[in-house]
Amino acid sequence: MQDDAHHGEDDVRPLRHDATLSVGDVARVSGVSIRSLHHYDDIGLLRPTARSDAGYRLYSRHDLDRLHEILVHRALGLSLTQICQILDQPEHDRIATLRSTRVELCNEAERISRVTAAIDAAIAAEEEGHVLTLEDMFGGFDPATLGPDQ
Repeated sequence: MQDDAHHGEDDVRPLRHDATLSVGDVARVSGVSIRSLHHYDDIGLLRPTARSDAGYRLYSRHDLDRLHEILVHRALGLSLTQICQILDQPEHDRIATLRSTRVELCNEAERISRVTAAIDAAIAAEEEGHVLTLEDMFGGFDPATLGPDQ
């Protein structure tokens, strides 16, 4: 059942829905270590669809979609426990989750851009001996994102 699963490193063909990848292939294409993939299996976060006759883990397209979602949530700083709770909810909707995560990331990117602009203005003012206006000095900061100890 592994036909069409082993491609050259530069091969970008999509994985057929009925094909599987070995744990080593998944590690190579995803950047997730084999050890982490084994851990994800042990804790029930990412169970491979099948095992080879020799007992090796085999991952389906569905498994890779789940791994992608795991990596998205890890990039946002969620724990493996939190991710498992999200993905295992009966009403979990992959597309809706990806869309809302994208919105969160876009908002965070805008916030970071504003703070970066405030830093750039402060650097330029210091280097040129200018005084920043109060708006330039504090305009990049959103008090709502600073937390209760603002």
